[in-house]
Amino acid sequence: MLKSNYDVMLDLTGYETAEPPAFLEGTASLVLDRKNKIAYATLSNRTFEKPAQTWAKLIGYRLVTFTSTNARNQRVLHTNTLLTICNHFGTCQPAISHRRLSCATVDRAETHAVCVSTSSGGLY
Repeated sequence: MLKSNYDVMLDLTGYETAEPPAFLEGTASLVLDRKNKIAYATLSNRTFEKPAQTWAKLIGYRLVTFTSTNARNQRVLHTNTLLTICNHFGTCQPAISHRRLSCATVDRAETHAVCVSTSSGGLY
């Protein structure tokens, strides 16, 4: 059904059947800065770097990956619980714990970054 409604379909299922398998979950794995063609992804057991790199290359985006943990030191599964990119600002959570991404990185994408704290520590 998708093929009949869309001109382009990216099939990354080969990563799922590879050894070891790798995944790029369709829900919340990538946060897109469409203006600057940058895709942000927190790496987890639902978002692996290789399929995300393939997606970015095929779509024409630059991929920025990072790791993040919640208050219980568990990997955060969904990038969109940490980062939001809008036309004039972006927000990022302090749970992002990787040198390749910080609020300064988001700011370089010609947005304004606003770090917010999460006292509950209940990030997914």
